[in-house]
Amino acid sequence: MKTLVLAAGLTASALGAEQLTLSNVTVTEVGAYVSPDSKLCEGFRLNEKEAVAFFGKAVAVTGEQLHDYSWLPCFVRGRATSSAGAVTWEIQPLGTGHITLPNGTTQSFADQAQKDKHE
Repeated sequence: MKTLVLAAGLTASALGAEQLTLSNVTVTEVGAYVSPDSKLCEGFRLNEKEAVAFFGKAVAVTGEQLHDYSWLPCFVRGRATSSAGAVTWEIQPLGTGHITLPNGTTQSFADQAQKDKHE
């Protein structure tokens, strides 16, 4: 079982808890917001270990802060069990992602190192 505690950057107002613990992280879908036949995203793949690593180093950001990051239409989606219940998550290339809680609250995350690469 893979377990990750997200604490850095998360607040009670952001996700309704002081920290969010993710376990049983699984990848459920790899795709793109463009044509499924697009060659643009064919190389973007993550496994469960890589997803845990992303959220382990990413920090919570606002929607406005996400504009500081480059974007590609590719994604890896998954599910996890959390201290708040079952959650879904999505990670995109170039260092962004989000987690959606059972109550519908979504928190965006970004890898600061990726932002620095694109400035």
